Amino acid sequence: MLIIKKIALFAIIFMLSFSVYLSVFNVAHGCTKEDPPSPGTIYISNNILGVSIQDVSQSTGIGTFTIKTDAGHSNPDQHVFYGSSPWSTFTTVRVQDTLKEYVTSSSGKTGSAGYTVENLDNYNPVATKISDTRATVSWTTAENLLVTLLIDIRGTTLADTMVQVTVTIKNNDAVAHQVAVRQLWDIMIDGNDDSWIRLWTDPNTPQSWTETETTWVSPSFQFWETTNDPNSPVFSIYGSTILPNVDPTPTVPDKLVYAAWSPSYGTAYDYTPSGLSGWDSAVLYYWNAVNVPSDAEISRTAYVTTVVQAQLQSFAWSTDSAGNYKSTFPMADDIYVRGRSFPASTQVMIYLIPDGQNAVPANAVASTSSTTDSQGNITATLVWTHPLTPGEYDIWVDTNQNGEFDAGDVWNNQAVGIRAFLVVPEYWMGAILGLAGCFGAFGVFRISKRRRY
Repeated sequence: MLIIKKIALFAIIFMLSFSVYLSVFNVAHGCTKEDPPSPGTIYISNNILGVSIQDVSQSTGIGTFTIKTDAGHSNPDQHVFYGSSPWSTFTTVRVQDTLKEYVTSSSGKTGSAGYTVENLDNYNPVATKISDTRATVSWTTAENLLVTLLIDIRGTTLADTMVQVTVTIKNNDAVAHQVAVRQLWDIMIDGNDDSWIRLWTDPNTPQSWTETETTWVSPSFQFWETTNDPNSPVFSIYGSTILPNVDPTPTVPDKLVYAAWSPSYGTAYDYTPSGLSGWDSAVLYYWNAVNVPSDAEISRTAYVTTVVQAQLQSFAWSTDSAGNYKSTFPMADDIYVRGRSFPASTQVMIYLIPDGQNAVPANAVASTSSTTDSQGNITATLVWTHPLTPGEYDIWVDTNQNGEFDAGDVWNNQAVGIRAFLVVPEYWMGAILGLAGCFGAFGVFRISKRRRY
């Protein structure tokens, strides 16, 4: 009995000590995870998803936002992003030539080396509810850059509802500026702030789940998925990389990070994951700095939804002869194409276009016709027989076979530098497989320590 009492006493002391540790850790990082009072927000909704956007200055930061499921959702009144009040999801605009990082969050942030952090609340914020499903917030920085955050709830049914998040920077200055953008999304599902993530290599192939911080540079997968518990999921959240195939198309990030929320939330822009596992999680989108001339503008768009159907619009991808997804081919291979969500029992034309060239038949290195099945799928169709020509290529499916890229067509991928597949000389394949083996061996010996707070 004495031993049991000692064990119980030790357990109580441990839990109290751990609670103190968590409080100290959160305070040290400036990120105690409790909803602060919200003096005012803009709320938009299509009755399936709802978004709250902060619009009161000097509160939690004008332009911070959160997302939840609404009454018309199959899982109503659930968090999608953390918080009933907006604050823990925020946007950063980095102006590289002036060494400033502008943030929508009013809490203290650590700037990147050499950079000054600026709270956008101090730069003439204007929040506008355009309609029941659409709102904008705009600011004008010290460089005379007009920054506009657009949040638009797209769709009218559960199957097609998604939230568009677009940051547009218009340069109203007399000189060019180099501008980068980061989005930090604080994911939450069913009250679980520690979500798991997996990638979808193609619309039929989800990868393995992980809850360990991970970075993907120049991601070529189709989209990502998070859930509260892979063994007992309530619902999932899906975020854009290449999909969905909508207008405007998502801007494929230069880097995507699955991160521990607390340490990443404390940074304005630069964040290097340290392999934390099982922590309160977030997803970070990075779009690298680009030169924006005077009177020009750039936009960076990402989408989030709670149904995979909203991601899986009409799409096509490259495969081997068995129909398995494949994105890198030696010159001696043949290239097949699969697709889904096209009109049923319809003949279409498939063109393979060098990346960066226009979608016109004359630019195609190979083409063929195919007829979709009764479900609107393109089964594995041979398009290009060997020998192949090295290079980066896109896939264009001309649905109405009129030789023009127009409504209903699919082009994977319109963005220059984002390819559907790559053809390399055979000796490159050996090097790629060798490196993959090295990284695989490294992964076997990598040990991570699980920590929670």
